[in-house]
Amino acid sequence: MQQRKQVEENTRSQVESVCSDSSLTPQQKQQKIHQLHQEAQQQVNGLITPQQEAALKSCREKGPHVHVGAAHGGGPCGEMTSPGNKP
Repeated sequence: MQQRKQVEENTRSQVESVCSDSSLTPQQKQQKIHQLHQEAQQQVNGLITPQQEAALKSCREKGPHVHVGAAHGGGPCGEMTSPGNKP
């Protein structure tokens, strides 16, 4: 679990860097963040057994869901997304 937390913290830091990179367009930021999340998921999948994954999934289904930037329809960098412009 500590390794998983480390992967998540590293990913969060990388997402923050992408969000603050003014040289990227919003679409490029979205693509880069999507790529970072995919890479993090692959890393996490390599850390836990299928039984542990099932237990985590069950726990997630019971608990509250918190997503960075998801509150009030915001994107991962906090920008507002229109209904036709969802990630």
